[in-house]
Amino acid sequence: MARTWVLLRGLVREKRHWETFPEQFQAAVPQDTVITLDLPGNGEFWQERSPTRIAAMVAHAREQLHAQGRSGPYHVVALSLGAMMAVQWLCQAPHEIAFAGLINTSASRFSPFWQRLRPMNYRRLLREAVLSRDTLRKETAILEITSNMRERDFLH
Repeated sequence: MARTWVLLRGLVREKRHWETFPEQFQAAVPQDTVITLDLPGNGEFWQERSPTRIAAMVAHAREQLHAQGRSGPYHVVALSLGAMMAVQWLCQAPHEIAFAGLINTSASRFSPFWQRLRPMNYRRLLREAVLSRDTLRKETAILEITSNMRERDFLH
């Protein structure tokens, strides 16, 4: 049976920030449908006011899917704020989610801010992940700050 995969990005990220991943993922699961969504204030909804509540973001995502004629259950792959949305979605409408792959959830109810982003990383995060215009440098910094994987892990 074909699945519908929904990819959700993080704070101030639009679906274009997935870059070529959706196409690569779609090629790996040709029988399925892969969908990326934007949140209000980002991407195609850049002129809309950004919600301040995760539940409102989930409602917007669900409305987008409904407007596209989609219905669950969905397989969700979610990063950062998107993962926080997936957790909320699972609480609100668990029947709509068949699978949720959560990456860097940053959910405050599970750990305090200083455990989710250690103070020793603030300067590097600001310099390389926020202010840099070099995409590879940004993504490398984020991966190194948020993961225990190192380059040697990718060589095997």
